[in-house]
Amino acid sequence: MRLFLAAVFLLLSVARPVLAQYPDGMGNDGEFERGKPHPEGVPVRSNPVITSVELEGPLHPEEFARIFSLSADQTKEYAQVFDSFTVATNDTRDAARHRMEQLSAALGKDSAAVDYYRERIKELAKMLRDAQSKLDERLKKLLNKEQQKQYKDWRKKEDDAARQAPVRRPIKGS
Repeated sequence: MRLFLAAVFLLLSVARPVLAQYPDGMGNDGEFERGKPHPEGVPVRSNPVITSVELEGPLHPEEFARIFSLSADQTKEYAQVFDSFTVATNDTRDAARHRMEQLSAALGKDSAAVDYYRERIKELAKMLRDAQSKLDERLKKLLNKEQQKQYKDWRKKEDDAARQAPVRRPIKGS
């Protein structure tokens, strides 16, 4: 009888923490139809690993000057800032695009590879966000108060839109 009670106690003490890892506490992670397409299309992540804004970088100088009504001197200075930013982040952007291609190829095939690529993309995205923050600080010195307000509002809209739309994965063969 003691052996039986010890076995039951051991079974319950091991099974409970294992089952507690799952949201419903029953050993089910809530994805009943794993592998089947989502009924409403591809679900959009509320917080994507990397956004299109991070991958594409800042606006080209001519477009930036047009949107924010820059003077000729401001346009020239922004072009210099843009060029140095582009050179500094080009390798990181290329690496992020490459990891996105690898992630796309691994989806549905190798979950360990997906996790690995997602973590590498997170690291690259953080580097790009840090560089973008430095660019934003440099732009504060370049833009007047009204332009800064306009830029801040524009950036918020762009970032919000980028979080809502998933990054387009390249289609193989195109």
